[in-house]
Amino acid sequence: MELVKQAADMVTEWAGNAKEAMSEYMETEKTVTRRETLLTGALILCIGVIIGFMMAPIKKGISIASDNVNSFNDDDDEE
Repeated sequence: MELVKQAADMVTEWAGNAKEAMSEYMETEKTVTRRETLLTGALILCIGVIIGFMMAPIKKGISIASDNVNSFNDDDDEE
């Protein structure tokens, strides 16, 4: 039972420290440079392209094609 109490105390202390650290982080002023913004945008674009190719219909065996082939030399129509 003592072990459970010690674990609970450790979790409570960790949660309090995490809450204070998060509050301090949220209160600090942050600036994002143009370079960081562009790199973040490029990264998100690349991730989107990769996910798009992974979910593409051609990967699942679906093909988009025109099957309306006209052949004027059919042997079946000759009588």
